This record gives sequence, structure tokens and C-alpha cells, in this order.
Amino acid sequence: MQAITPGESSRRRSTARVYGSVITATLLALLVGVISPGTALGRSGRYLDPIFSSVRRDANLVYGRAIHTDGSVEKLKLDLYRPVGDTARNRPVVIFVHGGFQDTTTKDPARNRLVGQLFAKRGFVAAVIDYRSGAGVDSEAAWDLRAAVRWFRNNASLYRVSPSRIIAMGVSGGAIAAMTVTFNPEDAGTSGNPGYSSAVAAGISLSGTASELYNIGFDEPPIAMIVAQDDVAFYAGTLATCEETKAFGNVCEMFVYPEGGHPPPFWLENSKKIIEQSSRFICRNVLGPVVCRDRNGDGRVD
Repeated sequence: MQAITPGESSRRRSTARVYGSVITATLLALLVGVISPGTALGRSGRYLDPIFSSVRRDANLVYGRAIHTDGSVEKLKLDLYRPVGDTARNRPVVIFVHGGFQDTTTKDPARNRLVGQLFAKRGFVAAVIDYRSGAGVDSEAAWDLRAAVRWFRNNASLYRVSPSRIIAMGVSGGAIAAMTVTFNPEDAGTSGNPGYSSAVAAGISLSGTASELYNIGFDEPPIAMIVAQDDVAFYAGTLATCEETKAFGNVCEMFVYPEGGHPPPFWLENSKKIIEQSSRFICRNVLGPVVCRDRNGDGRVD
């Protein structure tokens, strides 16, 4: 187990205190409008079930800028998804990071758009981001994701989202970036939106792993690890990430599929179930039963 110095432990506890406990957050949600008069709740299962029929997509919003080694500057863009007709404020955000060597608008538009649509229909605000992906750019990918987290904090009022309920979710290479940011938000990078925290409330890895296990310590955000047993590239690393997380007393929920291999096939075959599992994970560990209700309306989130 990696030793944690007193300074590191204090830093992590300080980060955790910024956001407070789930109980405090959910009670505050009642006061400031996460649950609003115009929002379907109770038996409708907001955040747990697809209760909205229409989703608005705002494409190619610039959230940051990447400075390349040759001095050129690339605009970093995201597609934003919101439920049409939703009056709630302080909504949770899911930032989805696609797999390496993909693009949100060209190579895999249907798959990348699907995740934004499925989350938005449940009441989330969702974003699918472009970022620097590929071999040898792990640090840059994490910098870009951190910039997207800070962009939402900078624009929280505009998009009616909660700055303390931002979740990073990624697939394959994107999952590595999501885990890196979840366990190490401090390395801000140079992709934009300085002056805001890069910390997330939870991380979700789909067919990925944490590449820097030494960054895992006490008081980390909860994580969910979703993987197929026959994913030879990432199954072992997924287990190691979860075991290390639990060793420090943190929450890790495993969702293991008996088969499916690695995305794209695994993701395409199980996308709706994966979004449902992810939504319930978020409700259990970030939002709480005050905000999320199961289909029977009894407050449990199984």
C-alpha cells in the first residue's frame, strides 16, 4: 500500500470538507431548488428513470484551449445535453470522456451522443467532451478533463448545475482520464478556466482503470468500475483499482459482466443497462435518497 504523508492526508480531508457530507448536500438541495415544483419526483424516479421525453443538445461549445508543442492553439469543445422542460436548479452533471482515438462528432457520433441523451432524459445535465487522446498524451487528457470540470463551475448559474455534484465518467482511454482526475484533481494543467477547483464528486470507469494507483489515498470520491470479465486489457487493472480504493476506506462499486470484451462492442451491447447502473450509483453515493427516489417512491436506492 502506498504511504500517505501527513500533508497529503490533510489535503485530501480538506478537499472532502469543501463539499461536505451527502446528508448536508441533499438537505440543502431541498432549500435551494434541486427539487423544484415543476420537477417530476416520487414514483417517477428522477435521476433513476428516463422521465423526460426530449433532450436539447448544444453542440461544439468551447470549454478550453489546448496549447500544442509547436505553439498552436486548439479549441476544446463539448456537446451539452439538457432535459427539455426541466425547471430544476443545481442539477448534477455527468462529464463523459470517450475512448482514445475517437471524436464526439465524427468517428462515433451515435455512441457518444447516446450517453448524453440517456443521462439527460433522467434529469442530469450531461456533456460529451473532445480532448487530446491517443498514445503518450495521458497528462494532456487529464488536463483537458479538469478544464471541463472547471468550465462547469464557472458556468454553474448559466446552466443551472450544482458545482459540488460533477461526476467524471469515461470509457477505455477516457476512463483512465476520469480516474486520474478523480484521484488527483490538483494538477490543473493549462487547458483553461483557472481559479476553480478540478475536484469531482465521483468517478465512473467503463472498461478502464486508474493508471496512477499511488494517487489513491484517504477521503477519495466514490468510484464505480464497470467491466467485462473477458476484457483482457483492463479486467485485472479494474480489480486492482477497486481493491486499492477500498483499502483506504473509500467506496468502490464493481459491476462485472461475464462477457462482452472491450468497447466498442461491450458498450454498444450494454449501454442502457450501464447508464442505469451508473445513475443508481450516483444516487446512492452522491445525491442521496432525498433527491433520488426509486420506482416505488419509498426513498431506497438499491
